[in-house]
Amino acid sequence: MAGPHEAPGPPPSPVLVPLSVTRVVPESGGGSLPPPPSPRALLEPPQAEVAKQAKPTASAAGSESQFIAEAYGRCRAIFLAGGYNGGVTVSVTFGVTLLAAVLASLSSATIAATPSAIEPPAPRASGLASRKGPTVDADDDPPLLATLAQVHTGERVPLDDVTPSQSRFSTLLSDRATGDRRELDARLLGLLRQLAGKHPGSRIELVSGYRSWKLNEMLRKKGHHVASHSQHSLGHACDFRIVPPGAEVALDPRVVEKEIRDLGWDGGVGVYPTTADWFVHADVGPNRRWVN
Repeated sequence: MAGPHEAPGPPPSPVLVPLSVTRVVPESGGGSLPPPPSPRALLEPPQAEVAKQAKPTASAAGSESQFIAEAYGRCRAIFLAGGYNGGVTVSVTFGVTLLAAVLASLSSATIAATPSAIEPPAPRASGLASRKGPTVDADDDPPLLATLAQVHTGERVPLDDVTPSQSRFSTLLSDRATGDRRELDARLLGLLRQLAGKHPGSRIELVSGYRSWKLNEMLRKKGHHVASHSQHSLGHACDFRIVPPGAEVALDPRVVEKEIRDLGWDGGVGVYPTTADWFVHADVGPNRRWVN
């Protein structure tokens, strides 16, 4: 402390100790410092920061050491930045109060970081999707006769005594240009089943079924041997070839024609033995025969 006749010297530098901080300033000048802020005010961020950090995160309660370090640094900065006010010696001991405020802040942060703030993991499917229907053939399933193959769409349908249904068969042979569908005569599907019985395990390639008037006229104008009033446009005809199991070439259409007649077929049968066609035509119209 300065003597009565000596001018006061400059204030000593602040002294920091682990549990207390003492600040010494000259006594002359009068006045007093405002009361020190509460420990909670020292630790709490400004209101603007509180608004930015309103949403708690799961890491708030997990970084206790970092939180304490930031709190200590904030308190140290506040006391170092404190100005002189009238030369009053202020001594603030805050070791115990600082520790209490830190613990209180940690408790509130831990409570704020509730499990609801943590996004739950996305649910995961367990196992593979279940298969619809039985996994093995039933004992009473009819034996497979052949496979129907639509040459224009690539569709394949098993052929047995009950499959496909008449409706499915008509859909399989819809018009390939317009997509129009017409119910085909049921005798055509019956004929294919009878022929498949003679060649079990074969592949019956379906070349043409229902043919719209639009497609029929287009083919006729392009020079194809197509009747202007075709049985195809009535849903009464089917063009097909039979490929035996393990073979790469279909049966000769003339052989298939004979088999059709041997079955008692009373409709029309046309034979197309050229390599570009190589199929047989069958319809439920008048009994007639032709070779293209």
